Amino acid sequence: MQNIIEQLVEMYNIKAATDIQDALKNLFDGTIQSMLEANLEGQMEGLEEADPYFLSDLCFDLQNRLWR
Repeated sequence: MQNIIEQLVEMYNIKAATDIQDALKNLFDGTIQSMLEANLEGQMEGLEEADPYFLSDLCFDLQNRLWR
């Protein structure tokens, strides 16, 4: 574990707490994005099953809001 921490400190030039935050964002950015996308897809599928016109209604509503 200590070896991993030393490698991270060296790789990301960590000198302050904000450097640690940036390193963690960099490390987990893709993972978090994938998790959020999978969750959103699952929710959208559930909504679409409950209401087959959900996506077309959503697109229509968004279009109307954008072109006001």
